[in-house]
Amino acid sequence: MKRWLMIFLLPVLLLTACHQGLGEVDMDAEETAVYTVLLQRSASLWVIQQETQATGYGDPDSDWLGYINKEMPEVSQATVSSFQNRNAEEGVLDGRFDASMNVALLSRQGFDEIFQAGGWDEFHERYPHADGFTTLSRVGFNANLSQALVYMGTMSGPLAGAGYYYLLEKVDGVWQITHQVMAWIS
Repeated sequence: MKRWLMIFLLPVLLLTACHQGLGEVDMDAEETAVYTVLLQRSASLWVIQQETQATGYGDPDSDWLGYINKEMPEVSQATVSSFQNRNAEEGVLDGRFDASMNVALLSRQGFDEIFQAGGWDEFHERYPHADGFTTLSRVGFNANLSQALVYMGTMSGPLAGAGYYYLLEKVDGVWQITHQVMAWIS
């Protein structure tokens, strides 16, 4: 009896494990596609913080969730929950960009070292073709990977920067920005 049970359960467990593994691969590919849409804009070089921006999304004193729901009423709660879960801790953006994108990843420590050496002047000297320094969150998705929520902030000087939440929808297999909400400006 135990043998028949094992013969039946083993294929089911293997199929379940394979399906879960494919889901994560699909999510990584979709995350890369979302980042590509965001980065297709103006910069000839994107200098991006290697660590994802995770601050504030789980902070009970922050009302970012109320703000998102008010400003983006079409965002699904599944997308918001995924965004919160995927940003509960910092991630690393290695390998998350389309090969055609001109991206330089810079660690938070590397950024701090540049600023200790000379601030924004030093940054612009090292990266003359960059519009500034960009931070990204991980991307939150709904269950069928047709809606995405992501944060992107860029700074180019001491009082020159802004951060936005972007809502994207997948239309005919292509991610499109449908809503952009400012999170901060300086």
